[in-house]
Amino acid sequence: MSVATCFFISATFHALINHSAEYYRLYLKIDYCGIMVLILADFVTGEYLGFYCEPNPRNLYWGLIGLFTASTAFFVLHAKYQSHEYRNMRVAAFTALGMSAFVPIIHGMLLYDMAEFAARSGLYWYVAEGVVVAVAVLLFVTKFPESWRPGSFDIYGSSHQWFHILTVGTVLLHLRGLWAGYDHNYHEQRCQ
Repeated sequence: MSVATCFFISATFHALINHSAEYYRLYLKIDYCGIMVLILADFVTGEYLGFYCEPNPRNLYWGLIGLFTASTAFFVLHAKYQSHEYRNMRVAAFTALGMSAFVPIIHGMLLYDMAEFAARSGLYWYVAEGVVVAVAVLLFVTKFPESWRPGSFDIYGSSHQWFHILTVGTVLLHLRGLWAGYDHNYHEQRCQ
């Protein structure tokens, strides 16, 4: 649901981007909300599997990611920070939100050994997802390849297009991680 919501909102934003300045500003904020919904859902599903039999840390991390997401929303949706000069700060806010995943990951690796936590959660797939997200964000922020060859990537191959293509890839990697974690938790029943 979160993936469909995020992608639907993004498609709507891109379809209406040229309607008017008012629609642009409104749908850009809605697009930000879609991104945050996707990040939040990534956390909730990953933490559900990683702490499958430990409801207390799982619930703590769900509360924290909810708080972090609300804080990010406050910043990126605030009227003061909507101008182009704050673009990289908004990207940094989304990046910080995503990087907060390291807290439950480190906790899980301390609670179990790394191999066990990776099997329980699908961690290795999430690491691959994180690498692809980092590449997507790097392309988006640097506007590569169009900054390298202005005019050559105006229709095909722009950083924004690569960002969206790579985002689809991250969703598939996350899904594969979920499958791996669910498979392990189903076949290696350990809750008491």
